[in-house]
Amino acid sequence: MSISLRQPVIGLVIATLSAVGFCTASPAGATKGHPRAADIRPLVWVQYDPTTDAAGLVVGDVDGSHQRKLTNPGPGIRDSEPVRSPDGERVLFNRERPDGTVQIGIVKVRGGPVRFVETGCQDPCFTDHGPGWTPDGNHLTFVRVMGPFDPVTGDAKSALQYTERLDGSSLRLLSVPGDYEDNAVRFAPDGSFLVFVRDQRIDGALHFAVFAMRPDSTHVRQLTPWNLDADRPSVSPARSGPTAGLVSFETHGGASPTQGDIALLPATCATIAACTDATRLVTHNGGTAKTSYAASWSPNGHHLAFAQEDGTGNVDIFTIRLDGRDQREVTHSPAPEYSPAWSQ
Repeated sequence: MSISLRQPVIGLVIATLSAVGFCTASPAGATKGHPRAADIRPLVWVQYDPTTDAAGLVVGDVDGSHQRKLTNPGPGIRDSEPVRSPDGERVLFNRERPDGTVQIGIVKVRGGPVRFVETGCQDPCFTDHGPGWTPDGNHLTFVRVMGPFDPVTGDAKSALQYTERLDGSSLRLLSVPGDYEDNAVRFAPDGSFLVFVRDQRIDGALHFAVFAMRPDSTHVRQLTPWNLDADRPSVSPARSGPTAGLVSFETHGGASPTQGDIALLPATCATIAACTDATRLVTHNGGTAKTSYAASWSPNGHHLAFAQEDGTGNVDIFTIRLDGRDQREVTHSPAPEYSPAWSQ
């Protein structure tokens, strides 16, 4: 498999903004603003090394200083999609090997050995990947991809979300089975609901949308329209205040990503139409060569970190306020750096 900076690694195994009636904030240029003191927590992100075709996790201050490696994968091995634990002290991630196998790793932000979680994937299970955390920090969520694969479309027989304890016990199906694939589960900090991405074929084309449901797998609601191809949702870690219950996501991702932005919507919106009316952009890449994706909330929910490609292949990490102001570049590497993990 080839590496994809915009799409989650392994995720593909399994209209314009005005056309859908978006409300957008006023565009704002980059400034030298800094995140508030309560948001100062080291960032974790992925750093790609083209000399070894490897990708590892690094940690550094939010201004890009004091960087150090968290993982040191060998040539051709790629660590991806890091997700912080609720307490911010641990990181779950994918480790993809050249033979296509994937393990779910866990490492402490302050450093130390990588431990791999035993998920019990056995034939016809192809792989378990795409980890996330439950609010108690004692369980993980992941996608289980089951074979066989459709010889025409390449779709797996199923790709649904499961949860289990970090020791590999108490496996439970989280998704509601159906003719679709679920991935990228992210819980609200109080555990009252979770969001995830569902993809399914519509008139032969694969489309993505953000959904929400309760932890007991009931009250499933679609939040974004299929033509938006929304991807990588995340819930604000704030338990109260104006950002509580807000969901960030990237537009125009999915199977065939095009130029996209970071957007916000309230998880309380009752219908797709209401959610669309309430959606607003944080970044404004229309008319430029840039695309923004893979947003992660700051610990107090006042800022987002995200990856941005400049149109020439350069990818770096930025932070931004929710109103689109104070955009600030964190990394300045000639090699791609992406998938920031600031909070869960």
